[in-house]
Amino acid sequence: MKKILKIVEEIIENVRHNQDQAIIELTNKFDKTNANKISDLIVSKSEILASEKKVEKGVKDALKFAKKRIELYHQKQLPKDFIFKD
Repeated sequence: MKKILKIVEEIIENVRHNQDQAIIELTNKFDKTNANKISDLIVSKSEILASEKKVEKGVKDALKFAKKRIELYHQKQLPKDFIFKD
């Protein structure tokens, strides 16, 4: 776990220091892309809609179910009022 945490901390520091260039390099590394500038990473609405049509209904249903469960879980973590006591 410490090894993973160290890697994540290095990635975060890289992004803080090198900003867009780090995002481009990391995206190319992990997603196997060939982006040269940050605008190369922008996905158009038409690309999103076309991709959505390729996703099977069962997968969409599972994602919607997971989304609902995650939202309900985190709603239970919210305070009941705005007054906090330490």
